[in-house]
Amino acid sequence: MLDKIDVSRVVWQHLKTWRNYSTDRWRPYDYILFVVIPLVTAIVLVNVVGPLPKNLIGVVVTSLSVFTGLLLNLLILAVNTSQNLQQSLCGRKKRLRQDLLHEVFINSSFAVLVAISTASFTLFLGVLGKKTLPFITSSLSVIIYFLGGLFLLTLIMILDRVFALLSDTFPAYGNQELESE
Repeated sequence: MLDKIDVSRVVWQHLKTWRNYSTDRWRPYDYILFVVIPLVTAIVLVNVVGPLPKNLIGVVVTSLSVFTGLLLNLLILAVNTSQNLQQSLCGRKKRLRQDLLHEVFINSSFAVLVAISTASFTLFLGVLGKKTLPFITSSLSVIIYFLGGLFLLTLIMILDRVFALLSDTFPAYGNQELESE
């Protein structure tokens, strides 16, 4: 019954993109970057700044909605580009581009999932308002701050991979390497 909304594959595939390309092994500092740093930052923010202010709830939800729409467009673009790539390139360059496009697709899917989750928790916090225990408000704020940090870092990773894909399209202006770490 829940198969239609099972997103574990999206999360698992995203985690698999945190690998070292030369050894095909996971790198511990990626976990530090994408999990530990956002979590510690979220906890510090809640303790220093406090829970997410009520007046920012609408801004957060609106911003995430816009980014979700843009990321869905990027997903469609990645699929179309992948189909066109099948016909145009060959060899190592084709394989590198296919791998990067696949990772852009996976990371964009994960970013959409994180954006939807963050917006949902933010709306839930807005609905609860001051009618709940401070612990629950603080816990929801930690989750929102953490997911927000994870979302921003994932967007930066997507940007890096899209840049690597397109850098050889404009060889006079960028690096001709297709590899991104």
